[in-house]
Amino acid sequence: GFIWNWVNLRGLEVSVDRRSKRIYVGDDVEERISIRNVNNIPKPVLEIEDLTDMPGFSNTMAVSLSSKGFKSRRSTAPARKRGIYKLGPVEVSNTDTFGLFLRKRNFCGTDSLIVYPRTHNISGFTLPSTHAAAEDTARQRSHDLTPHAASVREYAVGDSISRIHWNSTARLGKLMSKEFDLEMSTDAWILVDLHREVQAGNLEESTDEYGVSIAASLARKYLDVHLPAGLI
Repeated sequence: GFIWNWVNLRGLEVSVDRRSKRIYVGDDVEERISIRNVNNIPKPVLEIEDLTDMPGFSNTMAVSLSSKGFKSRRSTAPARKRGIYKLGPVEVSNTDTFGLFLRKRNFCGTDSLIVYPRTHNISGFTLPSTHAAAEDTARQRSHDLTPHAASVREYAVGDSISRIHWNSTARLGKLMSKEFDLEMSTDAWILVDLHREVQAGNLEESTDEYGVSIAASLARKYLDVHLPAGLI
């Protein structure tokens, strides 16, 4: 039994084609595993598994190979949780008839897989105002400052020291103040509660996966309208 088990794992050629590199939660992980027997001795039962640390994913099959036989199988399974995972190596295992000896061999290398959160198109969601009032033609004092100055003008009574543009003041010999144009001055901050003790559920049906999916959908909506967005 020991010799038969050892022989069964010799003379094998294994290849794997992992086509998925970057996907979203709910998308299929697609790969094809091929195995060839290069010996004349048949191999009755071989168990093949692509090892991975991705939760909820398993790609296992049992094959029998005739003399110089070849088998190939394409498999798909949905990604059920966001994260960065490792796919591979491919493990081929075999036991003897009485189940006394178990031998395993690893083939092929490893690949990384990035699973992004699922995003949804949010319609009818009210966005915060993307414009703040700047100075008007009457040069009235404004407490709202945008991040970038659009131009400079002569100093007006009531302008704060932070408004003075010192380079222009030195060049022209008189006080010059920065003038702010209508700019995007509202930042959207998205806060996601990922405290471990308040989470419930499992894999894609979990509160943390729902929360991250909502945050990703909001971030995409804000960025699509060129609104600065931050994540905490």
